[in-house]
Amino acid sequence: MVGEQLYDALFEHGNRVAMLLEPDGRVVDANAPALALGVFDRGDDIGEPVWVMPLFAGTASRAVRADDPELGRADRALDRIDTLLEDVQSVAEGYAVEKRTRAVACRRTRSGRCSTRASRRPRTAAPGSTF
Repeated sequence: MVGEQLYDALFEHGNRVAMLLEPDGRVVDANAPALALGVFDRGDDIGEPVWVMPLFAGTASRAVRADDPELGRADRALDRIDTLLEDVQSVAEGYAVEKRTRAVACRRTRSGRCSTRASRRPRTAAPGSTF
């Protein structure tokens, strides 16, 4: 039940454009704000790769221009962000942790250097409350 409520809150009743995608990037559906803004058309866009949609079509060319030496960005390293799991070390008094692990972002550059930082806090709740 909680999953359905979360889905409704984020997808059906939200005020931001949201799309459901297949793992390969093909569009499954979009929410009402996407339809209202004209970003998405159910008749034309279902099954199409998200990157061919007008909203995202220029993204690849913008990425290429970011490496243009005239813009002074050619020396910037290309970053890749991975997610790792690590054990939760401690929990504040009065809180409980549902899972004893948390997601940690690992930012890698071309040199292979990795700097980690917590990407989000562990799921915690006050005693007696639910997620």
